[in-house]
Amino acid sequence: MELNEGYSYLPQIWSDMVIFEHAVRESLVSKVLQIMVYALQMESVSPTSKLGESFAEIGWKIWEVIETQDPERVKKISWTGQMLGDLMIVSLKAEQIDKAYEILKKLMNSPHEILGVPGIDSLKLFLEVAIRENNAPLSLVSIFIPDTVHLPVYICTSRTCAVIAAFWI
Repeated sequence: MELNEGYSYLPQIWSDMVIFEHAVRESLVSKVLQIMVYALQMESVSPTSKLGESFAEIGWKIWEVIETQDPERVKKISWTGQMLGDLMIVSLKAEQIDKAYEILKKLMNSPHEILGVPGIDSLKLFLEVAIRENNAPLSLVSIFIPDTVHLPVYICTSRTCAVIAAFWI
């Protein structure tokens, strides 16, 4: 899909995954998120296009599928840092800051449930969007992430941010 830029097929593939109950397979869900992020970052898909909006909808449906899993289910999908980071990028590119904030809250409040950490690109994009939107509380939230999450530490002025430390304890 990435080689032939067949991103327009992704909404249909997601629909088929839901119909045939493959939306609960971690490897497939993770790959869908990776492809969406790749397409958005390579600017093959505009976030404001119909396909870009479909990506945002798919991303949030993935969130809902994982967050509303039956606790009695034997094989549940576990969040990975990479999946949450990819989902955050998809949400931010679609200018859905409130959803990206929900994802960040999940990272901060449940680090013991998440395997790994999100990529620096997702956190950097979150911080850039918060600053661009002049949303100081979101900027501060992204700066003061608990030590247990093991993420880079940022220092910010009114318009710029820089990584000052990246301690991986």
